[in-house]
Amino acid sequence: MFGRLGGYLQLIAVAPSHQGQGVGSLLLSHVEQTVGAHSRDLFLLASHFNDAAHRFYARHGYREVGQLPAYVRPDITEHIFWKRLRSP
Repeated sequence: MFGRLGGYLQLIAVAPSHQGQGVGSLLLSHVEQTVGAHSRDLFLLASHFNDAAHRFYARHGYREVGQLPAYVRPDITEHIFWKRLRSP
C-alpha cells in the first residue's frame, strides 16, 4: 500500500493456458475490492513492451499517468497506471 496515496498491485499473472477466459479479470476485480475497502486508488506498473497488459488495464478503467524510465532495468521504461476505486 502507498498509505493515503492508495494501493499498489505488484504482480498479476495468468497461465497461458487460461488466458482469454476471464481469469485475469476475476483476479483484478478481487484485488480492487480488497484494496478499495482501505484505499480509494490503485496503482500498478507495466513495462513499455507489454502492450497486452496496457490494453488489459485500459479495458478495466486504468489510465496511464506517467512513466519511470530505467526504474527496474536500464533498458526498460515502466508505465504507471492508476484507477480511482471509490470516491473520497
